[in-house]
Amino acid sequence: MFWAGMSTTQRSESMNAFFDGYLNSKTTLKQFVEQYDEALKKKIENENIADFSSFNSTIPLITDFEFEKQFQNAYTHDMFRKFQAEIRGMICCNVSLLGSKWHVSTYQVCDVAKGKDGKERKVLYNVLFSEVEFEVLCLCHLFEFKGIVCRHILKVLLERNIRELPGEYILDRWRKCIKRNHNYVKNCYEDLVTKEEMVRQSSLYTIFCQISDAAVKSIEKYEFLRENLEILHEKMSTLEFNVDDGDTIPCEDGCSRLRIRSPLKVRSKGRPPVKRKESRIYRLSNKGKKSGNCSKDVVGVDK
Repeated sequence: MFWAGMSTTQRSESMNAFFDGYLNSKTTLKQFVEQYDEALKKKIENENIADFSSFNSTIPLITDFEFEKQFQNAYTHDMFRKFQAEIRGMICCNVSLLGSKWHVSTYQVCDVAKGKDGKERKVLYNVLFSEVEFEVLCLCHLFEFKGIVCRHILKVLLERNIRELPGEYILDRWRKCIKRNHNYVKNCYEDLVTKEEMVRQSSLYTIFCQISDAAVKSIEKYEFLRENLEILHEKMSTLEFNVDDGDTIPCEDGCSRLRIRSPLKVRSKGRPPVKRKESRIYRLSNKGKKSGNCSKDVVGVDK
């Protein structure tokens, strides 16, 4: 069971971290609504900055291992730094083979951990490796809890001279090329004119809700809609679109990311620039100056 590094005791802590610097014990209800908008806006800005940094810069490698290069291309900067911390901790680990049975090898990894008193102590972990299915499991359960391959598994992979990990050990949650669905949700901080994906998401969502409301009224309509949606989903996943016409471009690891397009032309705020209204005599006088015969134009007006 994957918990994304969250436990029950961290629920209140994450809420406090979200509002840290925006709320205090004297905040009124009106101020809470305003500060909540500011905190949410800041969070969206930080996510956009982090995504831009992940796509346009790289964190240097600390080893020559192939799997570090593999995770560098796939992970966001924040998750790749955590993965590099496991690589550094792998230096203090020693591995030994305990035995093998039914194509499953059991390894014992000796790690050095610091206790609450600051003293280092040795901790033993068992790692199971299946040669047939190429599955690996460590009893520290770091991958199941946080979704990061632990140092003990990496040590066993080096012992078996394995250069790259299967894609199942790189969770989509931590990939930098994955477009998260919450980015399609409409909010008050982004211009819908310049974000076409939000407009398309809102339009499709309206249609889906109407179809769903009509289908749940009878079992026949429900079964009909479900069967056709499964067929449509299968066709959508197998269709191949032209890259030049699409909104995404493929990554090195087979994933895709958003194509950067030129921004749409949007009308600026305020009154559009117009010329000051001029009187007829003023226009005729300027016309006379340009032609070099102002008196003749003025006499023509009197007539």
